[in-house]
Amino acid sequence: ISPYCLKHDHNVRIYIGALPLLLALWAAVRWRSFGSLRGLVLATAIFALGMVWLALGKYGGLAYLQRTLPFIGDFRFPSRCVVLLTFAVSVLSAFALVDLSSLAREPRKLSRLTWMAILSVVILSVLVTARCFVRMTEQAQAMPGLLFLGSVFFVVGGALLIAAARGQRWAIPLLIVAAVADPAYYGLSYAVFGDFDRIFEDVRIPNHLPLDAELADFEPPPTTDKSYRLLGGPGYSLILVTSQGWKRLEGIEGLPPYKRLDYRTLPALRVSSTRWVHKEPPLVSFFGSGSTIFDSSKVTPLLGTPVGSWYEVQDVLPRVRCVTQTVVSQSPAEDIQKIDVANTALVSEPVSLENAVAATAGTATILEDRPGRIQVRVNVPSRQLLVLSESYHKSWRIEVDGQPGPTPVRTYGDFLGVVVEPGEHAVAFTYASASLRKGLLISLSAMAVMLALAASGFFGKRPVAVHAQT
Repeated sequence: ISPYCLKHDHNVRIYIGALPLLLALWAAVRWRSFGSLRGLVLATAIFALGMVWLALGKYGGLAYLQRTLPFIGDFRFPSRCVVLLTFAVSVLSAFALVDLSSLAREPRKLSRLTWMAILSVVILSVLVTARCFVRMTEQAQAMPGLLFLGSVFFVVGGALLIAAARGQRWAIPLLIVAAVADPAYYGLSYAVFGDFDRIFEDVRIPNHLPLDAELADFEPPPTTDKSYRLLGGPGYSLILVTSQGWKRLEGIEGLPPYKRLDYRTLPALRVSSTRWVHKEPPLVSFFGSGSTIFDSSKVTPLLGTPVGSWYEVQDVLPRVRCVTQTVVSQSPAEDIQKIDVANTALVSEPVSLENAVAATAGTATILEDRPGRIQVRVNVPSRQLLVLSESYHKSWRIEVDGQPGPTPVRTYGDFLGVVVEPGEHAVAFTYASASLRKGLLISLSAMAVMLALAASGFFGKRPVAVHAQT
C-alpha cells in the first residue's frame, strides 16, 4: 500500500499495484452483485486470502500443516503463493472492470461498505507514507518523490473507481492505463532506472549496466579451460560467469546448493573441481549445514599468490575420475581431512571394490555435460568407483551401456558416485525428479480442465449477463 516506504530490496516485497488491489477489493466486497458468478468471485477472493496466508510461511501458522500434507508438501515455496495471489487478484480485477462498466452505463446506489473498503485502503496508504515523512526516514530523505508517488497511485485509483461507479465512462480506460502504469514503473524503478541506488550504502543495489558493459568489466580466470569450477567473485558475476560457460561452486544467486563439506579447506576444493577462487567474495553464499554463510576470503590465505583477481587451487581433481579405495563416512567434512582424496573416496554406504589397494585407477572422459544429462566414457581394469563432482540427489538415474545401472552413491557428502565393472562402458547420468513428473501431471490435468471448460462454453448455452439477477 506504500511500495517505496520499505528499506529493503524488491525481492522481499509484495506489491501488485494500487489499481489491481483496489479493483480486487471492489469485486470481493460486491461479490453478491455478480448474479450466477458470485460463487466464483467469492471463491477467488478466499483463494487470494489463502495465498497471502501461505506466503507468510512459518509466521502464518500454516507452514507445518502444508509441510506434512502428502504430495502437496512437495510443492511448498512461498514465492509460488505470491504468483498465485497475483493471478487471483488479476481475476478479481477483471470481474471488477465488468462491474464498473455496467455501473458506468446504468449507475446504481452502492452500499456504504463498498465505499468504506476503498477509502480505507487509500487513507491507509496516505497515512503510511505520511508517517515516513514525519519521521524523516532514510527513504523519505533519499527518494521523497517516489514515496509520494506510491500513495498518489492509490488516491488516483480511488478517484477513478468513484468516477466510474457514478457513470463516468471515461474513467474505465483510465483505470486500465493506471493499472498497467503503476506496477510497470515499480519494476522499472529498480531494474532500469536505478532509483533505489539512492538509498543508503547498507541496502544499495548495484546499477544495472548493459550486458556488454558488465561483460567488459568482468575479469575471467587466466585460462581457457572451463571444465573446472570457480568460487567467489563480485555479485554481478554470479550470472555473467555462467553465461560465459563457467561453472560455479556456489550455484546461482538465489539457489545456493546444500553442502556438507567445508569449502574453506583445500581437500574440499580439490574434490569439487574448484580451480579458481576470486579475491572478492560473493555477496551471499550458503555452505555447510543448512544456512552457514560462507565467505571465500576465509580460504584465500591458503592459496598463495593470486594471478590477477584469481587464486589458483593446486592439484585440483578432474570433474570425473575413477578411484580404487573407499571409506564409509557419516561426517565427510571431518573425514576428508584424514584421507588421500586423489585415491580414496568417502561414501555414505559400504562399496565393494576388487583388489582395491593394488588396482590401477581406470580412465574416465566426459562426452556430454549439460544440465540434467551427463555422459561419461569409462575404461577400468577392475571393479571401481566412478566419481562425478555433480551435486548428489536421489533423483539422479544411471544407465550403463544403455541399460539401467546401479543406484548412485553419495560420495564425499556432496557428489555422485557409481560402481562400474571391469571393461569399457558408456555411463549416463540423467536427472529424473519425481516432483518434475508430478508437476507435469498437474500441468496437463489443468490444461485438460481448461480445454473442457472452454469447449463447454463454446458449445453450451450463452453465459448469463453479470447483472441479469440484480
